[in-house]
Amino acid sequence: MIGSQKPTLIIKYARDIKTANVLKLEREIIKLTNPVLAYIFAREVKGARIGPLEDIVVRSKSQYICVLFAKNVEGADKKRLLDAIKDCNEKSQKQEDKGITL
Repeated sequence: MIGSQKPTLIIKYARDIKTANVLKLEREIIKLTNPVLAYIFAREVKGARIGPLEDIVVRSKSQYICVLFAKNVEGADKKRLLDAIKDCNEKSQKQEDKGITL
């Protein structure tokens, strides 16, 4: 059932239905490795484990999602997310110094 549903429906189900098995639904979101969905799930669903969802966001190297996650998700490791943003900035600067543009 879960694998065939749209990710937004998984999030809505987990958020709105009190008896939802949050961990099972969370695993489905994690399997997708989509940083935007991980951010939305962490922000919207009570009982979501922040760590695994944060891992997806950090690995994505998306500065924007890292900032949103740090700002809007209760329990987020702000230092880790800030370090990921700095790492992206440093890599981007090194590529620009070599004449490579993204």
